[in-house]
Amino acid sequence: LGVQAPELLAPPRPRHEVMVLVDGLDRAVLHALQYARQLNPLSITALHVAADPDAAARLARQWAGLPLAVPLEVVHCPNRDLVACATHAVGERVRPDTEVTVLLPRHGDQGRFHRLLHDQTGRNLFAALNRLTGVNVAIVHPPAAAAVLRPAAGASVHPALL
Repeated sequence: LGVQAPELLAPPRPRHEVMVLVDGLDRAVLHALQYARQLNPLSITALHVAADPDAAARLARQWAGLPLAVPLEVVHCPNRDLVACATHAVGERVRPDTEVTVLLPRHGDQGRFHRLLHDQTGRNLFAALNRLTGVNVAIVHPPAAAAVLRPAAGASVHPALL
């Protein structure tokens, strides 16, 4: 082992917060939010790093229209360095008494170019966040399409869930 056992076996920090990084509102994000609830943290926050203020405003309006008990925090990133902006926003949450878990929803149904572009950004983001002390990072894969529950006939469904 490259790490001493006492470091790995230290008592847990008394506070646990979960942040779900969101770039839109879809099944992958909703699944990550559900998974965040399973972790039973003191708080859950959805974090959107915004390079496009108009897209951020649209997401905030969509978010407000859903019955979610999770606040959406928008961090503006005018220099478009999403990795640095997200890392800074997450790093601000870390305190000596707080463990932060960051969940990265995996969007598996994107086109080849979109997947290639975002997989590289995702890898860079994962690596940058993983270097922060007191931060755990996990990629959350949505369930297989066959396992997704369908709404009851006649039920109203938000477009993000279709």
